[in-house]
Amino acid sequence: MAGGGAATLGLGSDAAAAYRRAYPGRTDADVFVVMLSDALVRMPTTWTAEAHARAGGRTWLYDFAWRGPTMGAGHGVDVPFIFGNPTSRLAARLLGSPPPADFGPLSEQMRTSWTTFAATGDPGWPPFDVQHRRTRIWDTSPSDATDPLAASHRIWQQSVPHSSVTGIRAGHS
Repeated sequence: MAGGGAATLGLGSDAAAAYRRAYPGRTDADVFVVMLSDALVRMPTTWTAEAHARAGGRTWLYDFAWRGPTMGAGHGVDVPFIFGNPTSRLAARLLGSPPPADFGPLSEQMRTSWTTFAATGDPGWPPFDVQHRRTRIWDTSPSDATDPLAASHRIWQQSVPHSSVTGIRAGHS
């Protein structure tokens, strides 16, 4: 599945093998999920952050890594956390009902960062730059990481020199 998936995503012929080496011990389905997450969200978001930082913009990046009981860390799962609403229909679908016990503390930390950012222009974690690619990892215990997607980034640099969607050169930093 991963090999055909790599081609479907526009990656080169060795990308599936590179993903398997970068993410050992994962099933083909898990490797495909990583590739799909990279293709649809993580790499385009990173390329946009790189372009913004290179242009002199103040840039922060985060990765919502908290894994819930129903969907894992999928796109949009962070929305109930950001708005502090664990009981909406969306939250029930994404988080389960009742919401997990760790919802409250993580939601509070995220809302504090978002409101601090709105008030001051700084969310309270190190800014992103093209050299270090610092990223806030939102999980049960939030942390800051340097280039947490280094393996995926290398694969995309080697496989896709230009983003067909944004026109931003993937390997240009």
